[in-house]
Amino acid sequence: MRSRLERAGVPSSSYRLATLDGWALRTLKTFPRRSGIDPRRLELVNPRTDYPAIKHAAAALLGGKHINDVLEASYGRVIVDEYQDCGLEQHGMVCHLASVLPTVVLGDPMQEIFSFNGAHPDWEGDVCSAFPPAGELSTPWRWIRADARGFGEWLLEARRTLMAGNQIDLRDAPPEVEWVQLDGIEDDTKHRKACTVRSPQAGGDVLIMAAGNQKDVQRRIARETPGAVTVENVDLTDVIAFAEQIELDRPGDLATVLAFASEVTTGVNRAELMNRVAVLERQAERKVATGAELAAIAYKTTGSAEDLVKLFLALESNPGARTFRPEILRTCIQALRSCLQGAPARSSTPPFGSAS
Repeated sequence: MRSRLERAGVPSSSYRLATLDGWALRTLKTFPRRSGIDPRRLELVNPRTDYPAIKHAAAALLGGKHINDVLEASYGRVIVDEYQDCGLEQHGMVCHLASVLPTVVLGDPMQEIFSFNGAHPDWEGDVCSAFPPAGELSTPWRWIRADARGFGEWLLEARRTLMAGNQIDLRDAPPEVEWVQLDGIEDDTKHRKACTVRSPQAGGDVLIMAAGNQKDVQRRIARETPGAVTVENVDLTDVIAFAEQIELDRPGDLATVLAFASEVTTGVNRAELMNRVAVLERQAERKVATGAELAAIAYKTTGSAEDLVKLFLALESNPGARTFRPEILRTCIQALRSCLQGAPARSSTPPFGSAS
């Protein structure tokens, strides 16, 4: 969504982009007493139980009309994309917002991928009754732009077939579709081969989709597939979680930093680097220290934001290293640089604690 807004030339000052859960969390942090939520829920110590409580409290806060004037003063309208993946309480939140602000929801029940997260509103009975349909795309513009109109039209017809409760036969699919049947024999090899398929468009990208709740699988595929990177959630919760573990300007927590680095960049051998640092600190090693080892020692000594940034960059510069979660690492580095003396503060970056 952010990239589409940027391509359309919409200035970032004209919109606020967030997930519904992220927006609910920030709203409750702004009005904790009014919402009545247990403040400990807002720390997300246990996301599995905290997020449902947050959504419930946010829906109640909005339903009570306690912040209608704030909403009217803050936003001109609300647009919710991928509405088919909204849960019941998220739907309740949006309905309350719609009573205050002009609201548009965009979605396709055939593209629902998060049903494993709990009950969803009925599309016809709940969604369409609250937001009467304004139109349905009937031209496959995305595929026309990719010079694959025939494939796009096949997808539209397949959608109509499935919506009618019928089945499609992939053996009759157009040449743009290749079905690789997994039969338990060398499935991993087949997965790897599929992940290395090149885009037919010059400079085009390839989207590798894994089950939405299997983050470990997604990251393993990105780590093992040359050139692949992950698509991160808007709220970048992993960066926030890391920031909460780090205290700046005191001896650096090298183990935690290397654990985080190994989850975003390949070639980070935590045990080996920790051992090398210990040996070098004892001055018991004749082998010349690498740039990453020197950076690790410097960060461990000072714990400063500057040395932590240098360590991340040194690890990224190791021979053969590749950052497969670039958005996570770049956001983290940006946040750390904002902690440096004289750097302009950015409210969008996660806070790193500093020893007083």
